[in-house]
Amino acid sequence: MTTSDRPRNLRTGLEDVLPLSPLQEGLLFHAHYDGHERDVYTVQLGIDLTGPLDAGRLQAAVHGLLRRHPQLRAGFRMTASGKSVQFIPRQADPAWQESDLTALEPADRDAELDRIAERERRGGFDLARPPLIRLTLVRLEQELHRLILTNHHILMDGWSGPLVLRELLALYEHGADSAVLPRATPYRAFLTWLARQDRRVSLEAWRQALDGLDEPTRVAPAGGPDDVAAPAEQIALDVPDDLSEALRRQARAHGTTISTVLQAAWAMLLSKLTGREDVAFGSTVSVRPPEIPGVESMIGLFINTIPVRVRLRAQETLVSLLTRVRDEQTALMDHQYLGLADIQSLVGIGELFDTSVVYENYPVDRETLGTAVRGVRVTGAEGRDATHYALGLIAASYGDRLELRLEHRPDLFDRAAADTVLARYRRILEAFAASPELPSGRVDALGDAERRMLLETFNDTGQGATDATVVGILQEQADRTPDRTAVVFAGAAVSFAEFNAETNRLAHHLLAQHISAEDVVALALPRSTQALAALFAVLKTGAAYLPLDPDDPADRVATLLDDARPVLVLTTRERAATLPRTAVPTITLNDPAVMRDLAQRPATNPVDADRACPLLPEHMAYVHYTSGSTGKPKGVAVPHRGLASLFASHLAQVYVPATEALGTECVRVAHTAAMSSDALWPPLLWMLAGHELHLVEDVVRRDAEALVGYVTGHGIDVVDVTPSYGRLLLAQDLLNDAAETGGTTPAAVMVGGEAVPPSLWEQLRASAPLSHNFYGPTETTVDSVVASVNDSEQPVIGRPVGDTRVYVLDGGLRPVPVGTPGELFIAGSGVARGYVGRPDLTAERFVADPFGGRGGRMYRTGDVVRWRADGNLEFLGRADDQVKIRGYRIEPGEIESAVCRIGDLAQAAVIVHEDEATGAPRLAAYVVPRPGQRTDVHALRRAAAAELPSHMVPTAMVVLDVLPLSVNGKVDRAALP
Repeated sequence: MTTSDRPRNLRTGLEDVLPLSPLQEGLLFHAHYDGHERDVYTVQLGIDLTGPLDAGRLQAAVHGLLRRHPQLRAGFRMTASGKSVQFIPRQADPAWQESDLTALEPADRDAELDRIAERERRGGFDLARPPLIRLTLVRLEQELHRLILTNHHILMDGWSGPLVLRELLALYEHGADSAVLPRATPYRAFLTWLARQDRRVSLEAWRQALDGLDEPTRVAPAGGPDDVAAPAEQIALDVPDDLSEALRRQARAHGTTISTVLQAAWAMLLSKLTGREDVAFGSTVSVRPPEIPGVESMIGLFINTIPVRVRLRAQETLVSLLTRVRDEQTALMDHQYLGLADIQSLVGIGELFDTSVVYENYPVDRETLGTAVRGVRVTGAEGRDATHYALGLIAASYGDRLELRLEHRPDLFDRAAADTVLARYRRILEAFAASPELPSGRVDALGDAERRMLLETFNDTGQGATDATVVGILQEQADRTPDRTAVVFAGAAVSFAEFNAETNRLAHHLLAQHISAEDVVALALPRSTQALAALFAVLKTGAAYLPLDPDDPADRVATLLDDARPVLVLTTRERAATLPRTAVPTITLNDPAVMRDLAQRPATNPVDADRACPLLPEHMAYVHYTSGSTGKPKGVAVPHRGLASLFASHLAQVYVPATEALGTECVRVAHTAAMSSDALWPPLLWMLAGHELHLVEDVVRRDAEALVGYVTGHGIDVVDVTPSYGRLLLAQDLLNDAAETGGTTPAAVMVGGEAVPPSLWEQLRASAPLSHNFYGPTETTVDSVVASVNDSEQPVIGRPVGDTRVYVLDGGLRPVPVGTPGELFIAGSGVARGYVGRPDLTAERFVADPFGGRGGRMYRTGDVVRWRADGNLEFLGRADDQVKIRGYRIEPGEIESAVCRIGDLAQAAVIVHEDEATGAPRLAAYVVPRPGQRTDVHALRRAAAAELPSHMVPTAMVVLDVLPLSVNGKVDRAALP
């Protein structure tokens, strides 16, 4: 192995000082940002030369090439005033090395060649030390050499590559005498043309084209183009000749180009990867103005990266999409010279994209390049470009053949992920080729295996439909363990036999009042064992119960009674006095006459012969009201089958594993949910499984310190709360060692009803590994998805419960790929019937299930989630909870988690206020310190600003002793000051 002793040097004296083109400005920025060692815009051309090569003659030809083209001698730096310039030294000799690998075995030779090429590519350049080009000549065989030409992209574009090779061969043939070549037009002519353009007109054209684009289009699962980029890797897409021809045929038939087809297809791919209908990506365009004489033969950087913005419309045909993209791009052709930084500044949201599309159409004269020059022929050429983008599509046409390559940053997309992306892109291209009249919303980019995974594998719960009811489950449990404690309230314990008997007596009393299936019975009872017994008693008649919250205003109670139209109200004398006047009959359970009647009723289980009709799983079990978008509450009707199915699921997934881990048949479960909430059911299901339910009194359950004392003092194993309340309990040392007080800590904290912040998730994983996260809207039977804290290091909502299917769909109700945000739809036995007396709203939210059996329905939740590769669902928020600050779409919950972590806080809530002066949205954070700690909001805000993007830093921070909670234990954001 030999190395030329001719050092790289820069002769003194400048030939010229020039401004930069727009793309040169961008590349100089990235070079300074990434540093010399990680500058990904180092490109490489490998040329195979066969024949009796004269290395000295070739080196002289290289020097002649740099003398002929001043642009190849350019260096780049910032002046003292901060302006970027390129300076051209009169002479600059490129680094030249020679290596001889002929003594190596073929396999070792190839490996060493790859190592040399990789070393040169990773070597980087100091842009202030020209020339930014170096060459290595590797001798592989007696008459076979590989010339490795490595340069910084800031010097020249891909079009220039074949021109360099053609001129290099000519100079080699004629002893580096450039007189044999036509006069070269200097790069200065292009820079002069740029300076003459009317930037104001171009800026306005781009402003109109990008109007309304409110967020970047990013596909990277983490990081993005602002990160220090890892060198990109490439994979090729096999494009059969028939597909290439079909795409060209469609392009010709509709008056467009194959490049436009590729761009439209890429836009559709981005839509499916991001879940957005308004997407943007980068496109590399050639800016070689025909007004410049000889521009087609100029060597230099004449390309520019511009944004391509495409708005997808699900009902628009592929043909219409194609022609619209063509027209929109044609309107911008005269303005493609404008720098990307200037264009992006018009939108004001930073980087617009992290993917790009390049269509290569270089002037490659294969016949000329293949001609022998002094006995030497070019027998192969291979280029390696690079990008800082997460994904980049590179397309090239060679005759009738279309070649596609995908560049991917391996730190963001590994090979398997990149292969999947490329396969989806091919399916979209196949749709363009075969079905141009197909609406774009009906194009499916998923493969069969991926589709089966999303619809079947991820939904395989291993549980079918059940014909059981919770009534039957309670009665069977009472028969099995009659003497075991079922409920503890206010210090009084009630056995399963006693509890079941109490429900039976009241059920028989109600049946005597002709209460039957599909009737609604309102429950206006104080928190007590009797209230639970009344609930089950109503279910045993076949009727449905309607809970009335004692804290609700009289007007709301009147609204619910008027809407649900119950046939009866069960209450007490004290509670009855607070109810609005109504014509609905009332039974006062603590009335002496009623109490005497109940005592005389049989304690035996009612049977169908006692009922007006058999109790069926399809009968309505309860009506729970939830807030409505119109301000009017909506009553959700849930059937018996959903409760029984949920019990079977939780028994298998949660209860049995917990009891096995604890080594006991019976665990103690704290019931802290409001009686008017459907969240009362998960602890009740524990009881139905034979466990001891502690119905915690109101005065205790609403006080975090008192509740922690109850839990540790009574040896509670399981606590079921909202995440907001759970954080309060942990701040009161719920999971710390209680040995000093003679108590115990719970083994599991079950949370649900809100997103779980990472800090809480981490605490539960560390201190209560039996804990679970439950997700489910009111319109399904309590819980639809469940996750163990051991399923993931980061919060997830998990997998579907038994006999439930969940789908993550786009706007056209098509499954989205793993990792893509979409709306969550829920199907299966847990789906409610709909809204009481609201067929219009029911039809809007409960829609046909296109993936299930005939007649199946699914509920559209409005929640945004995404699948993870392991089959867990990750909750991202609600579309209507998202806010935009300075053009960025953000989730308040993300900021809350970060602020809590940064400030080591007990709780935080972030809301958006409107600035009174400007009307602009402003973020406000309400924070609760840990017990005994103080929080300096100024220091907290500075710390947040050091870690969070500026648009996510709350403008104001307010310290509170406690966050206001709703009756259901969730943060009451409306009550924040």
